[in-house]
Amino acid sequence: EEGETAIITATASSEYVFQSWSGATGSTSSTSVVMNSDKSVTANFVKKKYALTITVEGEGTVAEKVIKAGAATDYNSGTIVELTATPSDEWEFKEWTGDVTGAENPTQITIDKAKSVTAVFVKKQYPLTIEIEGEGGVIIKIDNQIQNVEKYNSGTILEITAYPSKNSEFVEWTVAITS
Repeated sequence: EEGETAIITATASSEYVFQSWSGATGSTSSTSVVMNSDKSVTANFVKKKYALTITVEGEGTVAEKVIKAGAATDYNSGTIVELTATPSDEWEFKEWTGDVTGAENPTQITIDKAKSVTAVFVKKQYPLTIEIEGEGGVIIKIDNQIQNVEKYNSGTILEITAYPSKNSEFVEWTVAITS
């Protein structure tokens, strides 16, 4: 009836939040209008937004590509984001940890709450093959610690010492090291 006050309450569906009114005043989900003419009131809702936190362990980068509508790094609920891990030189992608796990790269994540993902990169490893001609052996050290492993991290400086047997003498290194 003319002159009456209509009370309107907006109730958001899951994954939405109330934002504002059009055709009425107020910033809460409940408002009122005085009926002094025909009125048109709209309750405006927006998708919930959640943060996606990306961390890098090792050396590399992570690219975020929106597969389904979202914005910046606070994504609308329901947004699907493709994550691509790109290692720096002499590093390789190992795995995802956190809210995404496994080694699939790229991978996808659906934003339905605040999420955190870590891209784990590890140094590339290379084997060192030592062949001995004659009688003797070698000792390999890293930072004065004797090493006996199959592969070494890229960029590792090895101290290699040749030890001839009792009736032999060291002559030379060949192939990768010459002296």
